[in-house]
Amino acid sequence: FESHPTHMIQQLFGRTLREFPYDQADFTFIDVGCGRGRALFLAVKFGFKSVVGIEIEPVLAKEAADNISSAKTKGPISVETVDVLDYDLPAGDLYIFMFNPFHEDVMKGFLKKLEDRADDGKIYVAIMNPVHGYLFQYSQKFREIRVIRKLISIYPWGGFPVVIFEKE
Repeated sequence: FESHPTHMIQQLFGRTLREFPYDQADFTFIDVGCGRGRALFLAVKFGFKSVVGIEIEPVLAKEAADNISSAKTKGPISVETVDVLDYDLPAGDLYIFMFNPFHEDVMKGFLKKLEDRADDGKIYVAIMNPVHGYLFQYSQKFREIRVIRKLISIYPWGGFPVVIFEKE
């Protein structure tokens, strides 16, 4: 969220979590490309079963872990330094959040990983600034269920979307 008006991004993210149609206590929240961990802090407040940040850049992952440690955040929260394509998704219901974290090829690989997941748990994916969100739209296993927009002045086209998909 670093390069955008912070309060507006936080409002949009909060609205996305408030409109989540399931009980957060049943879901593991995973922030793919968690950066310094800002979304992790916000997710903890919503009562997810556990909160996990995935970050490939060691410096950012360390900053996120340090931020969590220094804030003495309560609840099951962790940061893993790993390539998302090498990450073993936990069992159970997942809420996956992404802020346009990587290029198209990685998104294709991650989508395939989600599509091929054998676990019967629900998968709910919220992509903020969904540059490659169209890949989920073309998926035979995911359906778009909602688009949430927030007007942010740096975007002249008037909206900054979060597109939400759910695995069928």
